[in-house]
Amino acid sequence: MKTRADSFTSRFLAAATRPARPWLHITVSPRTARFLVAAGARPAPTQRVAKLADRVAYYERIFGLRNQLSGADRTRANLSGADLTHRDLSDANLICARLVGANLTDANLTRTYLAGADLTDAHLTRANLTRGHLTDARLVGANLGRAILTDADLSGANLARAILSDAQLGGAWLGGANLNAADLTRADLTRARLIRSRLSGANLNGADLTSAILTDAHLTRANLTRANLVGAQLTGANLTLARLRGANLSGADLTSTILVGTDLVGILWSDHTNWPRAVAKAIRARSEEVRPGVWRVAGSGPAGTEIDAPLTPVR
Repeated sequence: MKTRADSFTSRFLAAATRPARPWLHITVSPRTARFLVAAGARPAPTQRVAKLADRVAYYERIFGLRNQLSGADRTRANLSGADLTHRDLSDANLICARLVGANLTDANLTRTYLAGADLTDAHLTRANLTRGHLTDARLVGANLGRAILTDADLSGANLARAILSDAQLGGAWLGGANLNAADLTRADLTRARLIRSRLSGANLNGADLTSAILTDAHLTRANLTRANLVGAQLTGANLTLARLRGANLSGADLTSTILVGTDLVGILWSDHTNWPRAVAKAIRARSEEVRPGVWRVAGSGPAGTEIDAPLTPVR
């Protein structure tokens, strides 16, 4: 078929075969579609790909990434199962990348963009993720033992059943993150933001939560034995059936905190600790002053339990 340079068909073909433009969508019959594809036009992406492209564009917009990354650009790359041990991926663009089961042990991921990435069951032991961008990342079952996540953004990330023992999460953003059943034994969470995060069944034994913000967090059945919660904000948090034996709550704010069945035996608290009105009287009745302004809960039983017998000194 011959066409003039300025004919409608030639202009139509030229428009259809130019580099993709997100605002240009042409709907034609199947026969015409085959003709256009043969001429070099590209068919519209599937709904799944289109949604993924929209997601990438969203993250590029909020992080200001477009044409600004100095590291590798692997947006949407499939690196599942890849061996990336000791690799330097600092500042890389791995937005929405697929890294299921990938080995990133000792990798340098400083400031790396991993928003929306799938790191399910990935190995990130001792990985450096300082100031990493992991918004909405999927890290279910991932091993982050001894990883460095200082000041990282994990808002909305899914870390259910993840291993974070001895991890450094100081100043990290974990608002709305899913940490249900995660292992955070001895993790450093000083100044971490855990607003409305889910930590049901999480193991925080010996974790350092000094000045952490846990407002409206879900900590039902969480293990906070010997945790350091000095100056922590727990307003509105749900600590139903949680274990806090030997924890330090000096200066913590527990206003409106739910303490149903919570084990508080042996905890330390100070004159600056704010208790919910419903249990404040019982807590004071069960406590003894171990040094000026510092108290320890004695006796046995969950929070709110009234005791009639004299307190046994705690040594």
